[in-house]
Amino acid sequence: MKTPFKAPFVKALFVVLALAVLAPANALAQSSTFMKIYEKYKDDPDGTTLTVSGSILNWLGSIDTDEAEEVNDALKAVKGMEAMRLVQSPNITSTEFKNTLRAFRNNNYESLLSVRSEESTVELMIHEKSKGIIDEIVMLISDSEDREYTLMSFAGTIALKDIQKIMKDSDISVD
Repeated sequence: MKTPFKAPFVKALFVVLALAVLAPANALAQSSTFMKIYEKYKDDPDGTTLTVSGSILNWLGSIDTDEAEEVNDALKAVKGMEAMRLVQSPNITSTEFKNTLRAFRNNNYESLLSVRSEESTVELMIHEKSKGIIDEIVMLISDSEDREYTLMSFAGTIALKDIQKIMKDSDISVD
């Protein structure tokens, strides 16, 4: 199966995965918008799902490494994260994908990053619990060439300043 994570989107994917590592304690459940599509396609034999529970993330957070301080800090920060979920399927229709994207926008999700090419789209969106505090990060990826759609959700509470720090530590700039 061809993956929708093509070269132009590697940087965006890295940012999202790095943000997942930063989600601290008191994580919240994924939004009903995400869970509707996840529940519908989680058992799709043509698709892929991934669920990372808080237990495994807690375990990761307790690991001490000989790596750089930034790596240890990131591993410790992941300790309180509740869950990360991903669903990918060729059976998610274009209309369903667009309706899901619209539902996120209608539920006060803000688009942080939008990347479009001839055959692919990536949307990185956040939902703010309060000013400067994010309670969910979602990433929606469409690959019209392969007719595959991917949705990812990271549940947790993360400060915008932590996002800025991970981007700075990773030497990622937003032009």
